[in-house]
Amino acid sequence: MSNDQEPKLMDHHYDGIKEYDNPLPNWWLMTFFGTIIFSFVYFVHYTVGGGHTQPQELADEMLKLPKSLGKVWSESQLKVLFEEKNINVAGAAVYSQKCASCHKADGKGLIGPNLTDNIWIHGSGSRLEVVNLVSKGVLEKGMPAWEVLLSEEELIQVSGYVYFMRGLSQ
Repeated sequence: MSNDQEPKLMDHHYDGIKEYDNPLPNWWLMTFFGTIIFSFVYFVHYTVGGGHTQPQELADEMLKLPKSLGKVWSESQLKVLFEEKNINVAGAAVYSQKCASCHKADGKGLIGPNLTDNIWIHGSGSRLEVVNLVSKGVLEKGMPAWEVLLSEEELIQVSGYVYFMRGLSQ
């Protein structure tokens, strides 16, 4: 290395350690200045420019959720909705499409539990518990929450169908 290409030695040293005056690489400088520019634009956008804050984004996303999500049913409402004549055909159709793969077409259970006996793993099998169970699912057992996948009408139909399957195995 010739004398003109050798890095310049700084005037200070400590404990015998000498420092050379090496310039920073251009890619490092561009990254550094880019982050400064980005942070300035980000700050202006979210403080002055009207960018959505996290609570505003949450409120917007909550408005997009289906209206049936989290609906609270009473036992008296469900008694009216669970009329056997309204449930059989439509409920059976939804059941065969969505539920039969785990609970078998006759409800005797395969991957999912038997729905035709009087023994219920999750609750007592009341109308309200059946609707809540179908709506919210049992994620730890692999049953999805159907409230986001089914309309409110389909949810009531399939829940009523499952409710009327109870006790068929006797």
